[in-house]
Amino acid sequence: MKELGINLDEIVIKPITNQADFERASTLIDALVDADLIEDEATRNKALDILDAISVLALDYEKKHFPIEKLDPIESIKQRIEMLNLSQK
Repeated sequence: MKELGINLDEIVIKPITNQADFERASTLIDALVDADLIEDEATRNKALDILDAISVLALDYEKKHFPIEKLDPIESIKQRIEMLNLSQK
């Protein structure tokens, strides 16, 4: 697939177990993000399938290793007020 500089047949989909794997997956996701614009239907479908699989694996790794802390509702409001430079008034 010359348009994206990636040979889809060489891509190996495997679990993401470390930061290096995650970074490679992120690079691949960036390269395939516009796969829906590929003219050849078979190539487009293959690229979109790979994008879907890698995205699921990357999201799973991200959730496990970079969890988003849930804030107390009051603290969330206070942070938003501060971000917008507002006062309680």
